[in-house]
Amino acid sequence: MDRVCYFSNTDLSIGPNLNLAEVRVSEYEKCAPSEINGIIELWHIRKLFENVVPKTECLEDFEMIKSKTSEYYSIVARFFKKLSPVDVVDEYKRLEWAYRNTFWVIIDQFKCYNAIDSETLKSIIGSNVNELRCVLKNCRIVEKYKQVIKELLLQEKLSAHLLLDEFVACHTNNNNEHLYFPSSLSISEREDIVIKYLESEEPNLNYVRLIVQAKNVADKFVLSAKTRLKAERLERKLNDDLLHDPRTCITRRQFEVVFSSIEDKRSMSVSYEKGYPSYNYHKSFIVSCSDSNKVIYCGRVFNWMDKYFMINLINKNCEVEAIEQAFMDKSKTAYPNYQKFEDKNNLAIYQLAGYNNILLQLGLPIERLLENFYISYLSEEFCYSGLPIRLPKVEDGWLEKCRIIFPELDNIARQYDTFVKEDEIDSEYLAMLPPQKMSEAKSLLMNKYYEINESNPTIKQVLFYLFASASLLYNVAPYKHKKYHSLVELIIHESVGYDQYTSYQKSKIDFLIENRMLKIDDEGKLKFTNVKILPALKAIWEFGSCSYWHYDKDARNGLDELLELGLLVTDDHLLTKNERGYFSYYTDNSEYTNGYAYRNFYAHGCTPQANDDNAHAIAYFSMLRLLIILMLKICDDLWLARRILAVEMPKQSIQS
Repeated sequence: MDRVCYFSNTDLSIGPNLNLAEVRVSEYEKCAPSEINGIIELWHIRKLFENVVPKTECLEDFEMIKSKTSEYYSIVARFFKKLSPVDVVDEYKRLEWAYRNTFWVIIDQFKCYNAIDSETLKSIIGSNVNELRCVLKNCRIVEKYKQVIKELLLQEKLSAHLLLDEFVACHTNNNNEHLYFPSSLSISEREDIVIKYLESEEPNLNYVRLIVQAKNVADKFVLSAKTRLKAERLERKLNDDLLHDPRTCITRRQFEVVFSSIEDKRSMSVSYEKGYPSYNYHKSFIVSCSDSNKVIYCGRVFNWMDKYFMINLINKNCEVEAIEQAFMDKSKTAYPNYQKFEDKNNLAIYQLAGYNNILLQLGLPIERLLENFYISYLSEEFCYSGLPIRLPKVEDGWLEKCRIIFPELDNIARQYDTFVKEDEIDSEYLAMLPPQKMSEAKSLLMNKYYEINESNPTIKQVLFYLFASASLLYNVAPYKHKKYHSLVELIIHESVGYDQYTSYQKSKIDFLIENRMLKIDDEGKLKFTNVKILPALKAIWEFGSCSYWHYDKDARNGLDELLELGLLVTDDHLLTKNERGYFSYYTDNSEYTNGYAYRNFYAHGCTPQANDDNAHAIAYFSMLRLLIILMLKICDDLWLARRILAVEMPKQSIQS
């Protein structure tokens, strides 16, 4: 379409549309448009000049052109107010496809209700759900014509898509657009639309999955247990049908976990000789570890945690493939369990199951090691006197193990939270406290974590330009052949000049300079303003947070500056925000609707089949993994607190 179209300030079409708008303004000075597409183009041109922020060197020319568009809205409003329902159907058919949304926006914005009536609306929408979607984006139109729109929604077989897109689906790039529904469309009628869809001839598996993941939204979208059960059963059927369809291409993911008796000083090795990863853990190294290090082994050697005890097993946005986000529908309340996340956590189950077998061969049940780690090691090393815990015995069945271990997860977290607040753990006082989830435990340290400020888009853009391969800021001549993966890698290893970037890349570099990440030296080379902060920023890019007190003074000063600018926020929990989400995904469904909800199964009496040993074994090793991680987070917190008292506080005293 050779017309100006404004989508948003972040859309990549801004540059070409500005160039085209300049041409159109010149043309329309000589001859104003008289047909509907030209009129709507005036609206887009004005919208473009209202929202775009020009570069300083272009400001004068920009303002001059913008001044010529000052009457465009008036021209648009006059044209639409002259339309009648008789004309509108034919005019609508002439619309460019990209302008169909705008047609309804203009009617809503200028209240040109004279142009349409109920019959006209029915005629335009017909049985096309996409036309109905365009209308539903405009709240005043929806309420004015609520009766006819309600009828259309009840008749249209794909209306459930619209409800699910608004109330359930998580859209990564919809510019915060919403769909509005008539106030006359009751909650029960909305559920009826969903039921009708589930009973239709060809329901889409992705939308059925959204129904399964849906969380009730009071007074807007509520599904009964019966409807959810219908959706779950249909999802299983459709999924099985898809897997057995000869047209379906199935890919298999394979790995191998081996605990080798071959003498080797290394803790582990990885090979790909068989065409898939083979993780080889050396028994001789395990034997050489002390009892406490056998627990720490899980975090370090299995790579469940990084060197600063951040949990590697969480979903990381930087690990999600773009195609997954585009084609795998997730609800707003679903945990983002994409492929890399599943791979890591499936591997962790096999690692722990194999490790458990090795420890049993050594006569050291992992449960006894964990009890000693919590009661003895933390007390001897950090003077933390935890109350005794009771973990399963080797001979207990998998179901019984699950029922025993889950309460201890909450118990340990509550003990530590009490220690943080009271400086001691009193069993009688603890018994009087209300129940507390394991993820709610606090840290001994103020400002334990510095995290992304979700309400400030600037920090996300900064991190994307610095660390994302998709930013392409590392793709600069003459270094393209060196296969760097980020701007940070490029600038650390090469001497890169500002003028080596193309004009479209310079705007991104300018953005990083404006936000104090980069500077240009006297020779025109790009340098980081604070190299020491880069590891912390890399952690924030990867984990959503960084463990503040693990970094040196220069890095912390840099983080403090970003905090003052409103780019970061602080958190004083034992677990980061994303780590708390990870725990919630496994333990309950209060936050996520696609989680395992082990709390419901093993702590609230809603137990799965007693003879399903495989399911219980997987659940047990998942909860055992959470328990180990929780203990290691406590260990890290105590170590950091001791380090601050021993190192940081004396430094401050000397300086004062």
